[in-house]
Amino acid sequence: MGINDVESCINAMKKLKDCALACYDDIELEGLILDGNIVVKFSEMLLLDGCFVIEYIREHCKVIPFGEERIIKRECIRKQLKRDLLLVENQLPFFVLTTLHDMSKEDEEIPFINMVKNTFSLANKSFVETEETLMRNLIAYKQQSSDVHLKYFSDFAVFMDYLIDSDKDVSLLRMNGIIVNKIGDDKEVANFFNKIGKGIVVSDDYYYEEECRKAVQYCEKPLNRIMANVRHNYFNTPWAGISTFAAVILLLLTVTQIVLSFISTLKNSS
Repeated sequence: MGINDVESCINAMKKLKDCALACYDDIELEGLILDGNIVVKFSEMLLLDGCFVIEYIREHCKVIPFGEERIIKRECIRKQLKRDLLLVENQLPFFVLTTLHDMSKEDEEIPFINMVKNTFSLANKSFVETEETLMRNLIAYKQQSSDVHLKYFSDFAVFMDYLIDSDKDVSLLRMNGIIVNKIGDDKEVANFFNKIGKGIVVSDDYYYEEECRKAVQYCEKPLNRIMANVRHNYFNTPWAGISTFAAVILLLLTVTQIVLSFISTLKNSS
């Protein structure tokens, strides 16, 4: 990128500064607008940070101009950067990124929105150690966005908190292929969802309302309650199941013996 291109990008950021400033609720807009030096620094920050994010996304998607080297060569650093870029406090307005991308893109380059989705895609049922930071920031973003009506991540966290109380619940979901545990310890996953669901305000248009209603109806059926109670009290471990099964067999044999003895007594008396 030449000097003229940099000047063009700086001018573009200056034009977007008011819209960009409006995206940050905790900034005193009037003070910044009056202070021209701060506004210039803010525009430069948008340019530098925006260019870095775009290059990060392009490198992730292997869109690297011929002859240029990667700016991030170590995979561990790339993963840490991905986590940090998703933090609420590190967010840049998306229109800033699209503007810089359009000004610097190569011919026939992959659509930018596709590259963003590829870079920051979230595996919807795979949980690793960095997932708590990511989920908390996605929830915070959704909770603070007044224009977002369906708060999928917030509702998902609440729904999973309803489903999971202990590591046994995680084990059941994992064995049925509902979630994939990459942490290794089911108890940690249970703690994750028990913590992540606290303090979340459930929206009026709760996304999982129908699923919750069906689950409650299923649990309220007498037969299902009896079967759940039997499994919980008598088949909660393999050894308990074996002991229960052996006790049932012994009881059946005892009853059979009593019946046969009674029939034999009747025959002898007759």
